[in-house]
This record gives sequence, structure tokens and C-alpha cells, in this order.
Amino acid sequence: MIQFASAAPTVEANGGNIFVRSGEGEAKRLTTSGRDSAPVLSPDGRWIVFVRALPGKKIGTGIGDIDAAELWQISASGKEPTLLAAPREAENMQNVIANFQDVQFSSDGRYVFFVTPAYATTGAVHVYDTTNRKERFLMAGGGLEVIRSGEYRGCLLVGQHRYFVGGGSYDWFWLFRPDGKEIGPVGEDATNFKELYYPDEKKLKRSENRHTLVAKRGMIDDPDGFTNLRAGKSADANVIAKVKAGVTFNFEVESGSQWCKVTLDSGQSGWMHASRIRLAFDEKDLPQEGDTGEEISAVARKSGFDYVPVARAAAQGDVNAMKQFFGLTGADGGAAEEHSTVVPIVFHLVGDERFAAFLRLQPNDYQLAVRETLTDFFVTPFEPITYLRRAFPKTAALLFRR
Repeated sequence: MIQFASAAPTVEANGGNIFVRSGEGEAKRLTTSGRDSAPVLSPDGRWIVFVRALPGKKIGTGIGDIDAAELWQISASGKEPTLLAAPREAENMQNVIANFQDVQFSSDGRYVFFVTPAYATTGAVHVYDTTNRKERFLMAGGGLEVIRSGEYRGCLLVGQHRYFVGGGSYDWFWLFRPDGKEIGPVGEDATNFKELYYPDEKKLKRSENRHTLVAKRGMIDDPDGFTNLRAGKSADANVIAKVKAGVTFNFEVESGSQWCKVTLDSGQSGWMHASRIRLAFDEKDLPQEGDTGEEISAVARKSGFDYVPVARAAAQGDVNAMKQFFGLTGADGGAAEEHSTVVPIVFHLVGDERFAAFLRLQPNDYQLAVRETLTDFFVTPFEPITYLRRAFPKTAALLFRR
């Protein structure tokens, strides 16, 4: 029997509460306040930090009054809930904390960095030390990113609004050490810096490909045969329509949210939770000759096939074409990005029954490669393993055996 390593746990917010989901897809609720969001898992997987809203409370900042929030931490087991930082007002914007954005752990998990609204032109970056429970201001700025790999691993990439000596201003990215000491300027755009100094950038980009499918069509995935379309992003919001099985619709995703803006073909729109949506494709979504770039075509030719006709044949369930298409390796950069948009289309058109039957005939190493392909090439807001278990149960049973 093939043995698969367990996938890493993930965290999510649903209905204002925080959940941790095991590598097998089982969810455990950690909080019950109904006001929690933006969970972040520590590098060792033991702790989760999250934001808790404080309805009705405002904090004055340089851009006006801001809705207040708290920063909390809880263990992955659901124990030891701890308030890390509370909102506070101050005359000096360095000391103001309104709410919490871009929350991230340091590479070693000791520090928690965050941005809070502060100045009229930019936010403020703060750090909380989990070992001594002290918080302090680091610098003005926003767009915070903790660098995870390479020469500058652990350093901070921060966007800052600065001023010329002779008048005027500019917005550049700057590099800082975790203690707030400046290393130097990166530039107006950080893309070249990341490509030069992140040795794992290609792998990171490949992971990010799950966010590249822009035009999303969906249908409901609900054992009741229908799903409620609601007036707001809450299970308690008014029901404005019932969407039946087989009805397709457009949907959009808000960053960090599990609620999707659904627009029916009638033009009526509302909100639906992502757990009730399955991606929907048809043959018109498949690439046509001339649609694909030279990079992915060249990668396919090195593997001995023409990309477009094989992709289209695979979508029809042709076993030989499926083996070539889903076994494609060596794609990176632009080729990987293009392939990432086609994989979900072909996979969904094949369907769970046919794909599982195909997969049973393949050797272990091929199944492992397919598992990596399907979990890499996915789209927000769906967590790959959870989605596959829900929408493709027979395939998931083969790929994620315990």
C-alpha cells in the first residue's frame, strides 16, 4: 500500500471563529467569540495568532477614527488563549494601536510583526516578543513581508513613504533587520529583489499559482440539493434566494475571507460560503491552438507531446493523454503559470469517477506527482485537500490515504 506523508495543518476563520484543520482535512474550532479573523500559524505549527474585533470601539489615527481590534494567541490544541496586544490611543502616532494588518511570525516564531493604521500617509510597523510579552514600535511603513528564505531570511521588507530634501515625496521598499535597523533601499518595485535573493522564489511562485484563476464559475456543492444566497457575509444574514444544484454562477473572492460574492445569471447577487461552492468549467474554457505561450509548448514538446491537443483529449477522458498531461514535469516561470490555469479545468472536466479509475492504474511515484500537482495548482479560497475530499472524494481517498 502506498504511504503518503501528512500535509501540514492549516488555519482559517469561519463565522467569526478560528479553526485549525489537520493535514487530513479535519477541522477543530478553537474560538467561539464570533469576532475573530485573520489567523496565522506559527512556523512550528504550535501557535495561532488572530485578530479579534471590538464592535463599537474606535481609535483615533492620522487618517481618522479606525475600528478597534485586539491581537490574540492560542495554542493549536485550543488551550492558553492569550491577549497579546490591545488597542490604545496616544498623541504620538508611534504609540497608537488601532487594529492589526499584515500579521506575521518571525522565522523562528519568537516575534509577531504587524502593521497598524497610524500616520496620514502610512501605517506603523510594530513587533511583539512572545518570550517577554513586550510590544514596541519599529518603523513607519506598510506592506510588511517577513523574508522566509535566502541571504536575508528573517529580515523585513517594508514599503515606506519618504520625502526628498528639496520637496516632494516617494514610495519605495526598504529592507530592515528584525530589530528595526535599516539595511538599505530595495526600490519602487520589490520584484527584482525577490528574484535575486529568494532562492526558493520559483517554488513560492508555483505555490502562489493557486490564486491565478481569475474568472471563476461555480455551482453549489450541498447535500441538501440547494444553497441559500444571503444578503451579507454571515450565516445569520437574510436569505435572498435559493440556488439549486446544477445552476452555475459567477463568484468573486475577497482576500482573507471564506465568503464569496455570487452573481447569478439573472443578475441577482449575494453571498455564499466557499464550502458550498464547487468550481465549474466547460469545454470553452480549454485552450485552443494558438492560445498557449511558447514556454509551456516547449516544455510539453520535451516530454514528447503537443500541449493543446493533449490537454483537450485528457479533458475527454483519454487515458494516454491524461497520463501525459498530469505527468508533465519541468514547468517553471511562465510555463508553470500557464499550466496552473489549465490543470483545474482539465481535472474538473474529467470528473471524480474517471480520474479515480485512471489513478488506480498508475504506479506509486506517478500518484505522488499527481498529488503534488493538484495541491499546488489550486485557487483561492479553497484549501486543496479539503476541497478535493469534498468535491472529488474517490480521487482524494487514493491521494490522501492515512
